[in-house]
Amino acid sequence: MANWMEMLEAEVLKNKDNINNMVCTIHPEDLRKEFEDGFGLGNGKPFTAWSERFVYSSDHYDGAACVVSAKCRPCCRTVLFKI
Repeated sequence: MANWMEMLEAEVLKNKDNINNMVCTIHPEDLRKEFEDGFGLGNGKPFTAWSERFVYSSDHYDGAACVVSAKCRPCCRTVLFKI
């Protein structure tokens, strides 16, 4: 059993980010709900969360639940194109 909060905290720690003042698309109670994170089950309510530096979201890789992240702002060497 797992929950999104544990996975989110691990990803935040990996990024040396701060979980305080983070906003999320689901209630914190939903982040703490236990679910089966095994391959092919796809449980857990999907979410997106933002800190000042990163955006985090629920994901499934080969059927296993995980939390992924990306920097909110591209670095200064990134080439941006107008859409």
